[in-house]
Amino acid sequence: MIHVLALTQLAFLTLGVVLTRILYRAHGNTVPSEFVEIVIHQWYWLFAAPLVWIAFAKMSEHFNRFPFTVRVAQGLGVSLAVVAFLFFVGTSFRSYP
Repeated sequence: MIHVLALTQLAFLTLGVVLTRILYRAHGNTVPSEFVEIVIHQWYWLFAAPLVWIAFAKMSEHFNRFPFTVRVAQGLGVSLAVVAFLFFVGTSFRSYP
C-alpha cells in the first residue's frame, strides 16, 4: 500500500508540474498568475512532501508506536495523494489568458 500511495503522489505532482510548464510556455507573452509563477520557479520543492512521507511510512513499518503506526501513515498518504490530485486538477483547469 505504501508503494502505491507513493507512486500515486509522485505521478500526480509530476503531471501537474509538467502540464503547468507546458501551458505556461504555450501562452508566451501573458503574465502568469501568482500560483503558476510559484509552480514554475519552485517546482522541485513540491516533491519534498511525498519524499518526507515515504520516509515516515518506512519508519512506521519498523516502529509500532503512535505516531509511527501504519494506519497513521496510510491516512497521511491518502490525504497527501488527494492534495496532489487536487493540485493536478487545479493546474489542468487553470484559466490561462
